Amino acid sequence: MVIQHLRQAAGADEAVIYCFFDYARREELTAETVLAELLLQLFTKDRSKFRNVIVRLYDEAEAGRRKPTLDELSSAFGTSCKRLKRIFVLVDALDECDHAIRRRLLSALDPAANENCYLLVMSRPHIHSSAYLNKLSLETLEIDIQAHCSDLRLFLDSRIANCEDLELVIEDYKGGAQGGHQSNN
Repeated sequence: MVIQHLRQAAGADEAVIYCFFDYARREELTAETVLAELLLQLFTKDRSKFRNVIVRLYDEAEAGRRKPTLDELSSAFGTSCKRLKRIFVLVDALDECDHAIRRRLLSALDPAANENCYLLVMSRPHIHSSAYLNKLSLETLEIDIQAHCSDLRLFLDSRIANCEDLELVIEDYKGGAQGGHQSNN
């Protein structure tokens, strides 16, 4: 919903880009691949504005014979951000990636942390992502969001309505309600 709202409100010289960490994809999501995905989203938004950045990145990577380094990607990202009036970068489920990747990614995003770049990081509270953000040149604001029973009910109603195997959902719910989590493994 946040991404959709920001994209609808964004002007022609603004961009909304995002990445979502998924535990199932943790092996393939590195700081480099995430930055490359963010750059691809910018390039897709306005090819003419970011073409030179992508071409330079390609040339730095020895005409595509090797993958760009994190420093090269970070530099290209910072240059790209300066070509926009405002850019919103959303990083969701940061807690799903490895500690070292979190640190490298947030450090790589730091050159883009200027007046026109807004970074929204979403994570479960046990990660304390603000500790990483405080090391950057960013002003941080931490908002504690907790699910309510009504949220759980809406989620379950949705899963039940779209579920072919209702018994598994009910068993999973019972396990969670008793403080545990049942796995199908």
